[in-house]
Amino acid sequence: MYRQREIVLVPFPYSDLSSTKKRPVLIVSNNKYNEGFNDVVVCVVSSQIHKHDEYSIDLSNNDLEYGILPEKSVIKVHKLFTIDKN
Repeated sequence: MYRQREIVLVPFPYSDLSSTKKRPVLIVSNNKYNEGFNDVVVCVVSSQIHKHDEYSIDLSNNDLEYGILPEKSVIKVHKLFTIDKN
């Protein structure tokens, strides 16, 4: 079950659609939505930090309730997606 505020790894396609790579995302849809629908709403989490990126939110291990990020990251709030739960 996907829960709001969790960071999970999901397969993202390469731009040429030839393959996928697992990438971290933050689940932003609420738990009622997540229970009632076949998809969830997510934001991209990235370790690619750009100095002048005014749309991203810094994310570090201090922000996590549990788990560890391998490196300092950002939540790209301008990169919203819906993903199928299956």
